[in-house]
Amino acid sequence: MKSLKSIFQIGVVFAAIVQVSVAGPVRKPSAPIARDANKIIKGKNFDRFVVIVLENTDYDDALKQPYLGSLGNRDNAVLLTEYSAVTHPSQPNYIAMIKGNTHGVFFDFDSTLSDRTIVDLLEDKHISWKSYAENYSGGCKLDSKQDHGLYARKHVPFVSFTTITSNPARCANIVPATQLDDDIANNAVPQFVFYTPNMKDDGHDTNTDTAAKWLESFLEPRLKQSAFYDNTLILITFDEQENYISLHNHVYAALIGGAVKRSVRTDSNPYSHYSILKTVEENWDLGSLGQNDVDATPFVTKDNGLGDRIKNIVMVMMENRSFDKMAGYFKYSPDINGLTGKEYNLVNTSDPNSAKIYATMDASYIDPDDPNHGIDAVVEQIGIHHPQITGYPGSAFGPFKQNQLTMSGFVQNMIKTHKISTSDLPRIKHVINSFNPADIPVTHALAQNFAIIDHWYASVPGSTQPNRLFAHAATSHGETTTTAGNYLAGYPQKTIFNSLDDAGITWKNYFQQLPSTIVFQQVRKLGFVDNLKSYDHFLADAKAGTLPQYSFVDPTYEKFPCFTTNDDHPPSDVSSGESFLKEVYETLRASPQWKNTLLIVTFDEHGGFYDHVPPPLNVPSPDGIVGKDFQFDRLGIRVPTLLISPWVAKGSVHSLNIHLPRSHTSTVVHNPAGPLPDSKFEHSSIPAFLKNHFGLPYFLTARDAWAGTFENAITLTKPRDDAPQKLPESPYKPQSQFPPDFIGKVEKLACDALNKFMSVS
Repeated sequence: MKSLKSIFQIGVVFAAIVQVSVAGPVRKPSAPIARDANKIIKGKNFDRFVVIVLENTDYDDALKQPYLGSLGNRDNAVLLTEYSAVTHPSQPNYIAMIKGNTHGVFFDFDSTLSDRTIVDLLEDKHISWKSYAENYSGGCKLDSKQDHGLYARKHVPFVSFTTITSNPARCANIVPATQLDDDIANNAVPQFVFYTPNMKDDGHDTNTDTAAKWLESFLEPRLKQSAFYDNTLILITFDEQENYISLHNHVYAALIGGAVKRSVRTDSNPYSHYSILKTVEENWDLGSLGQNDVDATPFVTKDNGLGDRIKNIVMVMMENRSFDKMAGYFKYSPDINGLTGKEYNLVNTSDPNSAKIYATMDASYIDPDDPNHGIDAVVEQIGIHHPQITGYPGSAFGPFKQNQLTMSGFVQNMIKTHKISTSDLPRIKHVINSFNPADIPVTHALAQNFAIIDHWYASVPGSTQPNRLFAHAATSHGETTTTAGNYLAGYPQKTIFNSLDDAGITWKNYFQQLPSTIVFQQVRKLGFVDNLKSYDHFLADAKAGTLPQYSFVDPTYEKFPCFTTNDDHPPSDVSSGESFLKEVYETLRASPQWKNTLLIVTFDEHGGFYDHVPPPLNVPSPDGIVGKDFQFDRLGIRVPTLLISPWVAKGSVHSLNIHLPRSHTSTVVHNPAGPLPDSKFEHSSIPAFLKNHFGLPYFLTARDAWAGTFENAITLTKPRDDAPQKLPESPYKPQSQFPPDFIGKVEKLACDALNKFMSVS
């Protein structure tokens, strides 16, 4: 194939005239900058970055080489399976690595360029750098070749820029490779290292086996040197494919070094040579060169460390129940922040002598009313009362103070919304009553056998849709209500599904009625059609052990012919939701994938039902978009969240700011696993966890970058074998929706046909 390269270059050699100088106006070289070579400027993810470039090998050929193929199987290493070179031939790829584009270089002839490079960004922040080149004599010599052709200028991009070669201090940083061991011995290895092997060692004039043997002999002894290895990120890659015909230009790349903390040994994010720049720029906040580095994907050096334990995640989001409504009387652990029986709301908050309605343990499966859970109603529910205003209490903007949130207005808002007589206490009490754990045995058993988070909040103090949007995208794009008309137009924000797809992470939205994710414009892609599957496919995939890495499972939301709701949204029968959760759990428990599964169950919002814990204020807006009467600067009401996995300790309670007696043995996490001291668990914690778990390069918004994650709830070092295979029976007794006459039989046949169609669609 090297003959094809020669033909390619000869065929366009006339353009070499154009490349006598592709430089723009020559800038005045920067003055030399004095710096201490031993001084370390701490980076976000690493303190040193080393680039080692080999030559002219296709990805598959490199991966077959035993040493190169083994690097991805080591601790502190990861194989980058979707790394691409920029172009052909060699030199423009090297130029791109430090410039951010090929700067008009098309060939391997000597180039004289003048523009900013990564050197300028590094020196602006006093980050030390060196280019080490084998068989190079030093002194910024511009010879095309040295030492009988073992050194080639085209592989050392720094000498092609007059902004470097005209600066003596910078020239002093382009050195013979023999200086590296001296720098290691003196603990003076710079923070950015570009290492160029000679034409034999890099495989250009030899072959991949020779290059790999050289790499092994070069790398292994130096990995044992702390001055070279500690908190260092080392990239090993090839400049280009040998095959010129392939459009992908897919080359081998691996990260190794003390800074690599990946529990999964492969990474399918779309990287390229421009990722070198992006990674360095983000690590030290260097800014950018304004070229292809701007949109490049930075290397992901860390994940949450659970990849070898948790390989598939299943998410179920139920509807409209507060934490106290479902779990307020879960008493299997004294550490759950639940109800005591002393909590109450007044019928009239402005009259301290009005009737007190206590939070008792006698909630009903079917509520006679659907409490108001709009964003204005929540203002009143959390205790912001304006007696002079009739109807809703006014703007949801606030500002509010934490001590104003008395959680005292649920009953009053219920009476007002549904025009209930203050003497109709049984009807009023539905908004504040909690379930007896014996009446929701499935939810209680899941919490008791696994983990419950008792300080997880809705993302928005309002209704269903904005909260579900946050669970998938860490923003509702300004949506504050559940407006069916907006579903058709769709929401434009990027979702976690797009991020997963970009990284080659498999996902599916399984649904019983409709896939809820199609409200996103970016999920309405022909390429995503196969990601939307009926619930029957979920049951079959779990049984076969073929669930994707992330599954979102939709219950039935709307009561239509052929469908019985089981999402827990009033007036849905909560016992029906219990049956649904039982089936999901038992299906996963029987799956071949169970030992590597995490099931997350949460509720989208509180549904207007009472909770005694005030929601947090002063949280970051995800994207600066202001909704109707809301700035997205505070969270919604607490909702129950369960973490279910053989890697989760039995009876764990994951809570905030609860001080435990020393005698208590259950695992308790006082705060989320970061990233900030004031981070909270909320629905954006889901995409944040997925980002950390799967090693995705970016958060979606400022909200999931802030949201707490729950890695520290998954504490076990080996999977439990005592997780129940079956859960208690749900009290739900399904009623036939078809009359026993001829018409009923026809309706049943029609529904069976519809369900069959959905299962194979």
